[in-house]
Order: sequence, then C-alpha cells, then structure tokens
Amino acid sequence: MTKFILFTLMLATNSIFATPADASAGAVKTYVGAWEEVSACLPKNHNKVIYLQGTKQGSDWRTFAKFKPKLVGPLELCPKGQMEYSFDWKVNIRGEYAIYFYDPVSKKRSYCWPDWIDSK
Repeated sequence: MTKFILFTLMLATNSIFATPADASAGAVKTYVGAWEEVSACLPKNHNKVIYLQGTKQGSDWRTFAKFKPKLVGPLELCPKGQMEYSFDWKVNIRGEYAIYFYDPVSKKRSYCWPDWIDSK
C-alpha cells in the first residue's frame, strides 16, 4: 500500500507541479540480493521486453535487467491509454542510481517507482 501511495503522489506531483526533469517518486535504500518491486505507466497492452536502466550523475546509462513487465492494472494517474506495469527485481548493483524503464523499440524512458536506488 505504501508503494501505491508514493507512486500516486509521484504521478500527481509530476502532472500538476513539476516538469518531467523535476519529478521524483522517492528513493529506496536496499542491498544486493534484495527483491524490489519497480513499476511504471506504460502503453496499454504492452507485451515487449523492457530494460531497467540507471545512471549516476554525468555517466552513461547502464542496464540492470531485461524483462517483460506484468500488468498491475489501471491507475487513475497514468496518462490516457496507459496502465500500471511492474517487475520484481532482484537488486544486482551497488551504489546510487536514478532508475527508469527503457523501451528499446520506442527508444523512450518512463519514470518508475522508485526513481532512485541506494544499494549497499
């Protein structure tokens, strides 16, 4: 429930008060081997592979996982024509990264929750 509330707040903040560059869904402190659920709004009926990518300030994008996200369902704050999708990720990185879902077909990144990982 807490993740849902944070995800909802992130989308509301992004759509009402912030530009996409300013949006933030929150940070998660975690560790290698922990399971973290990451979720994002993607086009309805999405069934292609998505990449979970991250970057540190001033560095290139790094791919942490490739997966087919599972449909969670409609989320009131997802843009029209999109649904909430999620992925259970076994953390495989150390360090602090901004993370996004990346669609290699459309070459677009989507905000996800969480949007920042601090892994030890």
